[in-house]
Amino acid sequence: MSANPIVRHGTWLYDGSVDCEVRIVKSDTADHWNYPDGTTETDRLIDCYYVLWESSAEKGKFSGRAGHFPTITDAIAYVERTTSVRWLS
Repeated sequence: MSANPIVRHGTWLYDGSVDCEVRIVKSDTADHWNYPDGTTETDRLIDCYYVLWESSAEKGKFSGRAGHFPTITDAIAYVERTTSVRWLS
């Protein structure tokens, strides 16, 4: 289970028959600057969104992850391009 707040969730059918959950969670992450010498600098924290896919074999386990989407709209669009989803919230 994710410690990040769930901002949207729904269900989708794995292989057309196994009901699985999909969640979009909000997180913050560091905005990094990468320099040519290999060093990085953290500039600020930014909001981002991740998509968590429930395992079809182990209910309650979210083994698939996609993301670092800058907006929830981008995360929703990704899910809707990937599968037929039925949003519950």
